[in-house]
Amino acid sequence: MTAQQYTAIRSRLGLTQKQMAALLGVSMRTVENYSGGRKILEGHAKLLDAILFMRAVVTCDDGIHARKIARTALKTIGADHVIK
Repeated sequence: MTAQQYTAIRSRLGLTQKQMAALLGVSMRTVENYSGGRKILEGHAKLLDAILFMRAVVTCDDGIHARKIARTALKTIGADHVIK
């Protein structure tokens, strides 16, 4: 994941750098490094991909059960605020 992709995801989720740091469980410095082009750890990239996927599932019109599962998963990791 590039810095541009990372920044686009953060923007798409509507998160501040502080919120992104809390979501990933990292320091503000790490988030600033990611935004500045430093290599993003694979685990963090996968977590962001999973959050985007779950957000898409929650906001789709099909699969009520899938939406409930995704919403629960987002709440578990403290990311339920990314769902409108």
